[in-house]
Amino acid sequence: MTTLSAELKGSDTNYRIIRRRIALLLGQWTCVKFARHLRPALYVAMLALLHCGEDCVVRLTAANTVKSAVCAVEGCARMREQGW
Repeated sequence: MTTLSAELKGSDTNYRIIRRRIALLLGQWTCVKFARHLRPALYVAMLALLHCGEDCVVRLTAANTVKSAVCAVEGCARMREQGW
């Protein structure tokens, strides 16, 4: 996570592709296997990607990653039943 969080800090416009890929990758990892002690760092990293100046696609991917992380904690089946 530390290597990926360093890559998220790139501010060049071309880094938006990398930021989106990292958010996508982290979102996929949360459903498979993601250590509990790393969850706060995940939330901080994704909240940083949700600010208004960020690219729209990066923001949407970060929001989906947060949703996946919450779903992994709360239980995906229960959230699907509620229409998430």
